[in-house]
Amino acid sequence: MSNFTEESAVIHSPLLTTNRLVLRAMSTADIDAFIEMRSDPETMQFIPSPLIKDAHSAICWMKEVAEQTKQGTCLHWAITSRINSAFMGTCGLFHWQPLHRRAETGYMIKKEFRKSGIATEAMQSLLDYGFQALDLHSIHASVMCRNEAEASLLLLRKLGFQLEVVRREATFWQDNWCTEYDFSILNNEWK
Repeated sequence: MSNFTEESAVIHSPLLTTNRLVLRAMSTADIDAFIEMRSDPETMQFIPSPLIKDAHSAICWMKEVAEQTKQGTCLHWAITSRINSAFMGTCGLFHWQPLHRRAETGYMIKKEFRKSGIATEAMQSLLDYGFQALDLHSIHASVMCRNEAEASLLLLRKLGFQLEVVRREATFWQDNWCTEYDFSILNNEWK
């Protein structure tokens, strides 16, 4: 029987910990680091969302995520250092479909923390939570890129996600046609 219901996510994102990380609910203390990450064109080059360049926009985004969490359609975490609480990025589960026990996932890592295993460690914790605590049947991820060797494609494959669909030059973003890659992993495929 599934533990996943809309009520299971109503309050907030639960605290998740790993050897190096704490995944916790976003807070206003994260605003400056969040703006730094979300206003960086390099970080946002394959994320079809507007840049967030000021505190007002960041707070509006946080309020929107909080409302979606209350509605039971997403959980979103700040990825922070277990040692010094430094904000390193974000990750989440969203677009929940309770009937199908399915959700989508995504993550974003600040530039200075990339290529350090942070995304892998955060996503492993998120997948554990999604499959064990929420009893999801499947978790999906979409990657938009112009180069098949993009780090996100490699990460998803490393985590065990399977490529399901390639939509060639499906999205026009930042004056370029981008290919979309849709992946999924099933509960019985995780660990």
